[in-house]
Amino acid sequence: MPYPVSEDTVFLANYLREKSQCYGTVLEVGCGNGEITIECAYCAEYVVGTDVSQDAVEYTLDRVKKKDLYKKIDIVLTDKARPFRRDSFHIVVSNPPYLPCRYEEGEEVCGGPSGIEFSVELARDAQGLLKEHGKLIVVASSLADVSSLISVLSNLYSKVSVADTLPLGHFEKLLIVVAEKRLDLQNDPPKEVLRD
Repeated sequence: MPYPVSEDTVFLANYLREKSQCYGTVLEVGCGNGEITIECAYCAEYVVGTDVSQDAVEYTLDRVKKKDLYKKIDIVLTDKARPFRRDSFHIVVSNPPYLPCRYEEGEEVCGGPSGIEFSVELARDAQGLLKEHGKLIVVASSLADVSSLISVLSNLYSKVSVADTLPLGHFEKLLIVVAEKRLDLQNDPPKEVLRD
């Protein structure tokens, strides 16, 4: 069984639904149980879910077929977002591994030594995959080095915000972090070729 539907999955699904954050073309990195991929399919034109786990891919494909959403969703067995073309997606969303630990301790929940390494790598990949004004939406934990994550995202994206929080017990909060793609001014056409 892939990563089960837990508080973080429900938190992200509710945010996406309530804030209408799934539109156009969506990439979910780490589709796990398929819940977020399926949620996005109800309001997006097209959704791609990826996972490094064959079991997760098969499980999600089975759920997609049962819900008759296979015309709007593709599921790809891959690590993160590597096989996709630049400027392909309006939204890249992930409930990534976000706890600070070593990968040997549990790859499904371990985001690296400070809990953000997976998300930082994804953010760098996603920047090239997002269309103009596209958004990266990730779940993070207050147990991780969130301030460093925000700092890295702020260097890569034009707008970064903590869009929502969810307390978990006395010691942890989940956060939804949203980063909007920075315009690549180096690739703008020279002004002399633009019409007035």
